[in-house]
Amino acid sequence: MKAGSACVDGVVTDLANAKLPVWDEAFLSGWTVFETLRVENGVPLYLDRHLLRLERSAASAEVPMPKWKRLMEEVEEVLQGWLSLGRLRITLTGSGRRVVTVEPLDPAVVNGPVRVSMALGAWDPALGPTVKHGNRMGWNLLLKRSGGDDLLLTDSKVLVESVRGAVWAVIDGELWTPPEDQRSLPSISRAVIVERAQRLGIGVRRDYPPLQGWDALYISSSVRDLCPVVELDGRPLSGLERIGRALSVGVVQP
Repeated sequence: MKAGSACVDGVVTDLANAKLPVWDEAFLSGWTVFETLRVENGVPLYLDRHLLRLERSAASAEVPMPKWKRLMEEVEEVLQGWLSLGRLRITLTGSGRRVVTVEPLDPAVVNGPVRVSMALGAWDPALGPTVKHGNRMGWNLLLKRSGGDDLLLTDSKVLVESVRGAVWAVIDGELWTPPEDQRSLPSISRAVIVERAQRLGIGVRRDYPPLQGWDALYISSSVRDLCPVVELDGRPLSGLERIGRALSVGVVQP
């Protein structure tokens, strides 16, 4: 299996040999926007949706946005010959640089269990919660201290989102997930899973889950899909149940 590939400003290399100037102010300050998504059999899933969100993030963060055609060509170059499961990331910087990378993804993380902790949401004062930006030191530090896989962000009354994805709850046999509003990042995985639920005849309530009183919790992202929460703040939870099992995608390797 390939260790990974990168395309930096149009130059393709092995991931280990990709380089950026150490003086790049945008990277030093975290002035970046990005998207991550899963690659299956050489296909970047829902790439158009991710490029649209990237474009919106770039506009809000005043980051130069290249033409879609250029980014799609660089994604194609990076994925040349890539047939295994992968994690693709597209990063744009305030200094105008473009970085596209792909690396192997462990199939076990797709629909795999996660351990989480709750934290009070604190979003960037200049950008708010709707921009996918690269300045994540505070969240990453809290995550490291928690020892878990993700952080559930709250407003002290309801579950809003997680650091790495959208939040879901099963309450009295009904699936809840927040609406698309200005309180959280517009979630591509949520939109995809809502569409999947509709095809399966599973109802979805678009509302913020409460801090307690649910039967099961899930986190979703474009890389990991829908993942059951098996531990919250050190307390075991039920994990995968009937609805989550029906919505899990499964991954078939070539």
